[in-house]
Amino acid sequence: MRISKNKSSPFVIDLKDVGLPRQVLLLIKRVYNDPNTNRHTKDLIRFELQKLLGREFDIKGFLNNQD
Repeated sequence: MRISKNKSSPFVIDLKDVGLPRQVLLLIKRVYNDPNTNRHTKDLIRFELQKLLGREFDIKGFLNNQD
């Protein structure tokens, strides 16, 4: 799994050896992509991750990526 700083930037955070934080991000991504997750919850997840990680990260791209 990779989180890029933005779509055109070569800067990438590789989360393959990070352990618990990686598992938490994957859990959040799974909840976000669950068919039963409503639009309000998806917006809240995106907003909170953006607040936590900062505007320079493509949170929506990460959540929508099927990797």
